[in-house]
Amino acid sequence: MPDSGSSTDVTNHYDTEHLVENFERILHSWESENGLLEPHQLAPFDQFHVGGEAATLALAELAGIDATSRILDVGGGFGGPARTLAATYGCSIVVLDLTAAYCQLGEILTERCGLSDRVSFQHGDALAMDLPDSSFDFVWTQHSSMNIADKRRLYAEIYRVLRRGGHLALYEIFAGSQAPVHYPVPWAHDASISFLSSPDDIRMLLTDIGFRTVHWEDLTDTVVAAHGQAPPPKFHLILGEDFVERGRNMMRNLAEHRTSLVRAVLERP
Repeated sequence: MPDSGSSTDVTNHYDTEHLVENFERILHSWESENGLLEPHQLAPFDQFHVGGEAATLALAELAGIDATSRILDVGGGFGGPARTLAATYGCSIVVLDLTAAYCQLGEILTERCGLSDRVSFQHGDALAMDLPDSSFDFVWTQHSSMNIADKRRLYAEIYRVLRRGGHLALYEIFAGSQAPVHYPVPWAHDASISFLSSPDDIRMLLTDIGFRTVHWEDLTDTVVAAHGQAPPPKFHLILGEDFVERGRNMMRNLAEHRTSLVRAVLERP
């Protein structure tokens, strides 16, 4: 979810043709006798971050999600992590995403998982959320800040919608110690819509806004070491064959420290 000057370019990047139809072909034979899908079945296709479903569950445990949690997933795509959290913990989640097609598909998949009472979708911009102040226990972000130039405005909005004592749980791609980034990557075909800040700059910004750090961990080397042992995700079946190259560059950039991966939990005092 970018600043207003590049929102059309970012939407075009993510708005893949025949998105719903691609999913329908894959899922047709998966539905059980009662017509429902399990979020776990969808995980190879709808968890758009390194480590997939396991990374989502690890962040949830670290953050302290439970059944009473009201969560906002900023840049949550078509809701893979949200469905995993709702099915695992019984919590309620609002998914905010800039791409209307993702929200549309997310609603379809969520209904087919029987989770529409817990997971809802809002088409909107993270820099101008149409949401009340102090309305969430957690704000959740996984690989969703890379297209946003105005990081201060993003995190100030997140701070605004969190209640006092609420937490920001993030699992984000930041700049690395080396440059330049190899393109294309999952979030951009070139540098025109890619805005990466260093972990140190982001941490200082979050502190300046008012957040208190509960946990901050650089996972770059850990995920690179683990990636070779994990089966490759199947995003290309949904998002096009060029996603194979974009995924490879994602891991190459991490391995060469051109990007970094941080997992963190921060509190709004």
